[in-house]
Amino acid sequence: MAQGNAHRDQKRTVAQAKLILNRFRKESLKIYKDEQGNELPISTNQIKCGEIVLRKSVPDLKAIEHTGGDGGPLQISVVQFANTDTE
Repeated sequence: MAQGNAHRDQKRTVAQAKLILNRFRKESLKIYKDEQGNELPISTNQIKCGEIVLRKSVPDLKAIEHTGGDGGPLQISVVQFANTDTE
């Protein structure tokens, strides 16, 4: 019974996180206009919301590690082709 409650709580937490992230996404994409219809500059709040959405949806390149086979160093081969045109 306790395991079922834990799973339900985890699903609820994930659902709430998705709702919050969706609200941040919507806020970051809003376009505000003044009385004359001119587009206003992006707000600090929109920038922060956009940052949060990007951090949660796009992998951070700092966290990506490139390794070779079996986790060893990456092997890079440079292949040069000779020009076979004799003209």
